Amino acid sequence: MIDTEKEFYGSCHTHLDSSNYRLRDCIIKLEPLCKYALELGHNFVAITDHETVSSFLHCQEVEEEIRKKHPDFKIIKGNEIYLCRDGLNKENYKRGEDRFWHFILLAKDEIGVKQLYELSTRAWMRSFKQGKMIRVPTYYQDLKDIVEKNKGHIIGLTACLGSFLATKSVLYYNNHDENLYNSLLSWVNDIRNIFGKDDFFLEVQPANSKEQKAVYHVYKRISEELRIPVVISLDAHYLKKEDIGIHHAFLTAQEGERETEEFYATTYMMSREEIHNYMDDEIGADLVSKWMDNTKIIYDKCKYYNLKKPLHIPYLPKTINKITEKQFLEYKNRIKELEYFYVSNHQEDRDLAAAIITKIYEDKDQYDNEETYEAIDDNLKAIRLASEKMHTCWSAYLLNMRDYIKIIWEKGNSLVAPSRGSGCGFLLLNMLNITQINPLREKTKTYSFRFLNPERVSVLDIDCDIEGGKRPQVYGALQEAYGKDRISKVLTIKTEKARSALQTAARGLGYPPEVGADLSRFIKADRGLQRTLKQTFYGDEENNIPPDKTFQDMMANKYPDIWKVAQYIEGMVNGVGSHAGGIIFYDEPITNTTALMKTSSGDIITQYDLHKLEEVSLIKIDLLSIEALDRIRACLDLLTEYDYLDKKLSLRERYEQAIGVYNLERNAPEMWQMIHNHKVESLFQMEEQSGVKGIAVAKPTSVDDLAALNAAIRLMPPEGVKETPIDKFARFKNNINEWYKELEEWKVDKKYWKLLKNIVGITYGMCIQQEQFMILVQQPEIGGFSLLWSDKLRKSIAKKNPKAFEELEKEFYKTVKEKQCDYNLCNYVWKVLISVNKGYGFNAAHTLGYSILGLQEMNLAYKYPIIFWNTANLIVDSGSMNLSQKFNEEDLENSGCDYGKIATAVGKMKKAGISFNLPNINKSNITYSPDLKEETIISGFRGINRIGNQLIYDIIKNRPYTSIDDFLSKVKVNVVQMISLIKSGAFDCICDNNREKAMDNYINSICGKKLVINLRNMNMLIEMNLIPKEYNFYRKLYNYNNYLKTLSKGNNFILNKRAIDFYLANFDEEFLVDLVLNGENSSAALDKKTWKKIYDKKMLVFKNYLKENQDEILAAVNTELYNSYHDKYAKGNISKWEMDSVGFYFHPHELQNLQNDRYNISNFFNLPEQPEVDSKWTTKNGKEITTYKLSRIAGTIIDKNKDKSTITVLTVDGVVKVKIWKNQFPIWDRRIISIDQKGNKHILEESWFTRGNKIIITGIRREDVFVPKVYKKTPYPLFQRIDKLNDDGEILESAVERIESEI
Repeated sequence: MIDTEKEFYGSCHTHLDSSNYRLRDCIIKLEPLCKYALELGHNFVAITDHETVSSFLHCQEVEEEIRKKHPDFKIIKGNEIYLCRDGLNKENYKRGEDRFWHFILLAKDEIGVKQLYELSTRAWMRSFKQGKMIRVPTYYQDLKDIVEKNKGHIIGLTACLGSFLATKSVLYYNNHDENLYNSLLSWVNDIRNIFGKDDFFLEVQPANSKEQKAVYHVYKRISEELRIPVVISLDAHYLKKEDIGIHHAFLTAQEGERETEEFYATTYMMSREEIHNYMDDEIGADLVSKWMDNTKIIYDKCKYYNLKKPLHIPYLPKTINKITEKQFLEYKNRIKELEYFYVSNHQEDRDLAAAIITKIYEDKDQYDNEETYEAIDDNLKAIRLASEKMHTCWSAYLLNMRDYIKIIWEKGNSLVAPSRGSGCGFLLLNMLNITQINPLREKTKTYSFRFLNPERVSVLDIDCDIEGGKRPQVYGALQEAYGKDRISKVLTIKTEKARSALQTAARGLGYPPEVGADLSRFIKADRGLQRTLKQTFYGDEENNIPPDKTFQDMMANKYPDIWKVAQYIEGMVNGVGSHAGGIIFYDEPITNTTALMKTSSGDIITQYDLHKLEEVSLIKIDLLSIEALDRIRACLDLLTEYDYLDKKLSLRERYEQAIGVYNLERNAPEMWQMIHNHKVESLFQMEEQSGVKGIAVAKPTSVDDLAALNAAIRLMPPEGVKETPIDKFARFKNNINEWYKELEEWKVDKKYWKLLKNIVGITYGMCIQQEQFMILVQQPEIGGFSLLWSDKLRKSIAKKNPKAFEELEKEFYKTVKEKQCDYNLCNYVWKVLISVNKGYGFNAAHTLGYSILGLQEMNLAYKYPIIFWNTANLIVDSGSMNLSQKFNEEDLENSGCDYGKIATAVGKMKKAGISFNLPNINKSNITYSPDLKEETIISGFRGINRIGNQLIYDIIKNRPYTSIDDFLSKVKVNVVQMISLIKSGAFDCICDNNREKAMDNYINSICGKKLVINLRNMNMLIEMNLIPKEYNFYRKLYNYNNYLKTLSKGNNFILNKRAIDFYLANFDEEFLVDLVLNGENSSAALDKKTWKKIYDKKMLVFKNYLKENQDEILAAVNTELYNSYHDKYAKGNISKWEMDSVGFYFHPHELQNLQNDRYNISNFFNLPEQPEVDSKWTTKNGKEITTYKLSRIAGTIIDKNKDKSTITVLTVDGVVKVKIWKNQFPIWDRRIISIDQKGNKHILEESWFTRGNKIIITGIRREDVFVPKVYKKTPYPLFQRIDKLNDDGEILESAVERIESEI
């Protein structure tokens, strides 16, 4: 019960870590907050995160749990908004004038929550970036539209010092401007009118700052004059006073910290005594008590309410099938469950029955048979039972999915994979065209219960794979079909994982970046899932994870401060994103259920994640993507372009024609031999080393073999067994008697062999799919366990829960003993067949679906010229998938190339021995294309540096070309573009493959060679230093003549001292007028006509020299012109030209002959994935420092990413990503300039990370990246730029430091 003697009932203004969505702000979690609030004697907390309502459901769940012991405790749901002038947006924002004022809103009831949803959604939909900050403005008009029109559901509070009223109150307190004070009263009255007389409060916080104290006094006056209560809140951003250091470290770890430590000095949860300590001296204890008492008013106003809703599946039909009564009666007795759906009160049930019968009529050969009727009946029964148990209608979900898939194909212009996940085993999904695999036609057995288990009902989840490159188009198509206000992407919450927590803590505490990086390497990952700090430090017996003793020592003895912070912030929210494929649909305003927001990239997402959405009745669909579909699509597009497929057909029709699931070649030995010999590039699920090994040892010859292999390569051997599951699979496959031998060794009676063969025979005696062990334990001979029990077994394995597995194991052995089952059979099933799945396991439906996808790729490589498949792979791997083979209008807007991806993709092709050529001016398209005649892949124009899409369009439009002159007569091209085309080899085909000659001819044509040299070329001769010393006077005279032109006035030159001195030293004084010799003030006038006669006469000697030596001088001038152009545009050899133009080497790498031993160069790919420790030593402060063995790599820079501080380097051995510390990156990346006295800029040195620069880097390998690093005693520099190399690989010129600039 409430303690009526209390003064402070709770804080009306409190933050959680969900306030970190836009910028790091808070380190409070809800559960510890509520626990501590109860310890302090508070009866409520109000959660008011910065412009987000995403914690509301979690608040309800925690509140429900707390109320079991503390029935009066409340968690009030609120929001801290940013109030601004009406109409403020990115375009009219005025820096320095516009402000985003803090303001608190608290929901009194469920209607209030919906109003908060609507306000938050409005604000986020107009959000914009201002620098690095995302601004989320709420207009005053929004409050009038939503709150004022339906008062009584939201309480408004004036918030902190960041509010309008507090800021202006401080200003008034300092200058006592009564006009300002009156304007404050006016503002307060306006706001009170919006919320209602009793639902608006003034808010203050305990603090020592002079600003907050000023607010106390001004609010006291306003409160007394307007009779508006003041409440004290805590604006908590960290839980306890002693947590301030952790909070400071968390904030300062991120660039762009916006507040100081002083600002947050008192923003923690306090007792009433602490509040009195801060405030009594300023305004008196009685007033402080009164303001604290006012928090009970808010407590009483806010009610408990339930935001959760029963599951609701909106039925949004786009396709409706009609059937006759006669058609229904034909199948009524064949499919027993059909009648329930046909006569249902739910339209979606009736529509599902009609869809089933329609499908049977459309394809009687496939579906009009007893086996299909039985499967349909099984599926319908499961749907009925699940719908009844969950009080919803799953028919709507299935029919919606049918429509989504149709829209994706037809409007989204994307392929859809045959199947993903467990849905493949549910026949109705195939009949509704959701999946393309009929489980009854496949040899690999799949089971409907893996998709929908009536004994374990949960929310259905049909995943489907689409092309990654078509995701925006697919989303747009769904928006167009259902309305932009009826579809949204789903929130994902980013948190500090163990590695990130260590790095954040180290950064925030001021340690060098490498300390956090070094510590984070102790955090291991199991199948992609990072271990926690607790697991790493203490171990995890349940999951067989031992403690890391070295990590314990580092944390406890060397970095206890990092350990303290990292433990605290692990799991802390640090941002949001958009779910990879999650989309929700709704049939009512979204603000009835949740609010919307935007990611930093502009995606509109829900403010609840997928789990919370289910609790408020919304379920997502998953539109995931796999690169395999992009490869297949690229290949289908090529086949269509080259008339192997009919252009008139739709995408889905062409797909069916080429690789429809039941149009596939499945058995051709030659096709299977292709994958045995690794002739099918990037075979889905088999690209990694495990897949390559699996193919090599198992040599699959059917899709069922491939499905089994897909599962086997992911399994780990049982404890104590050396043979890997894949090796065992291959052994059994190659000789089935090996399995029989194992059965005999385990003393399994032969009368049970047939039972086992029926279940695991298709996988050669190995239980490698989840359904197999689930079916095994349901057999009466093996215990006869229920489907529910078998599913628990699956979950204990899938969730890697050893404790649950051990309990089930005990139950298994106890049950089979009680039922007197054959011990040897059951022991073999558990110890051998089931135990191999303990590490990991796929369901059969998933492996079959993905293996059929692999089979589709094999068909493309086998049934059509393989060059199409290889080209498709190169297109996808190089990041060119979004580029058309032929131009559309929108292609003119495409831009950007990832040269790192291009170089990697080309290297992969070369390694595979696939023929590949540089661009061809008469054959290339925008991206890579097959040359069928030459059986090679031709590079596209889009990857050539400086070649924009308009030029590509013009090149393709005006060809063929017979020569460079012919090309230049047809295409408008500038010098830089033409040079790039020549360098790329595009003209080799029309220049006898003599690129140097083509370049020579072109430079000769553009360098401006002269036909004759005369005095008009004097300036050129001077610049080229071609004037002999004996004619040096004429150079001076020419320059003097130019100088006189700057002294022109009317018909005269008005000479200064400098001009007079030269004139008098070389000419007669008689032609000077008004000559005054007075030092620096000397002056004279010289008639222009007179001077011209003097000048021409004097220059006659040099003019004659030019005539007499014309041929020699002309040759020298033209040579200089050629050399200057060649040095500017065509320096280096052909390999360098290729790097300059296309970002990879077709000819040998420029560093191919580098003396690696001499310069200590390593192959990155041979380095250990984690650096090796070289030494450890302790500083004077007792800190132990670890140094690592350093390596050097050498390569050519092909790309850089300033945002991520990375460069991409093409080494002789392949492409390497180099991660540079953020503070180092700009030092080496900036262009160094000087500014002369006239203010002109001169480039002294370009960025060292310019594409084409050759560089040696010293550092360490960390997994897949190289990290530059040196120590004081390291004999090598961090970076060494190679400027000149001889043919023997000796470095002749290089640099190791940036040049100095004086600006």
